[in-house]
Amino acid sequence: MFALLGNTSAEVTFKAHQLDEFFIEWNKSLKGAKFDKKVSLDIDTVATSVSGFSSGGFLTSALFDIYPHLIDNAGILSGIPPATAGQVKHTKKDYEGKKSYHYHGGKDVDVPVAYGKYGAQYFKGLGSNVKADIINDFNHAIPNALPEHKVWNF
Repeated sequence: MFALLGNTSAEVTFKAHQLDEFFIEWNKSLKGAKFDKKVSLDIDTVATSVSGFSSGGFLTSALFDIYPHLIDNAGILSGIPPATAGQVKHTKKDYEGKKSYHYHGGKDVDVPVAYGKYGAQYFKGLGSNVKADIINDFNHAIPNALPEHKVWNF
């Protein structure tokens, strides 16, 4: 049994077979649908970008290291360099035109900022177009539209 709780006191409860029936009906509605390489929003569905925060950043860097021929862009947020660094043979052409964005909080005690810096240098050395941001006032958190010059680590 699954329960979905919102910001009210109401609770909606589903039994597992009800969710299965919902997904079966939803999948039936897709039968015969045509999927093009481009959708109506003109989004290139062939190009692939990956991103992740913390352990997701670690996985993102590993995927970008192992599969540069499948991944066009990577966003590595408070992640570490790939464990595969130096083990996969690359050429500069593998990362030609590829972008990687590296973010790290300058006061991150969970994933030291040195790891983020090394990851950015690693992909830059492979030929990726790297942009790196270190926000000194942040700990292990994802930045958003917050005013500058405030203390955000709680």
